[in-house]
Amino acid sequence: GEGGVKIVNGRMDIVEKSKKAQEAITRYHLSEDELGKIAKAFKVFDQNGDGAINCDELQQTLGSLGHAHTPEDITEMMRQVDSDFSNGIEFDEFIQMMAPKISDGRPRSMPCYRVMQCDAVG
Repeated sequence: GEGGVKIVNGRMDIVEKSKKAQEAITRYHLSEDELGKIAKAFKVFDQNGDGAINCDELQQTLGSLGHAHTPEDITEMMRQVDSDFSNGIEFDEFIQMMAPKISDGRPRSMPCYRVMQCDAVG
């Protein structure tokens, strides 16, 4: 892949940021702390650890946060975010999705942000 997340000594590290991710980080002035929170949220959504969030993972995780969506809703969300049409949301696409929510000062309106606010996830 172009970039991703790996676990080193129990700590999440962002491996090689893709061009798309770097553009979002620069455009929205994301700090390393904010990037770390995005990575943590991504790991929660990516339940099978394959480096991409699929429709089932998105629906299950949003559902566990109290946001029920129809399969059609989930398909539409995936279509909007999955810029490379891989049928999964990779980490760089997740950064692009979350960056504006963090920088606009109203991140709590985004369900994914609730995951980022939890210290003990799992």
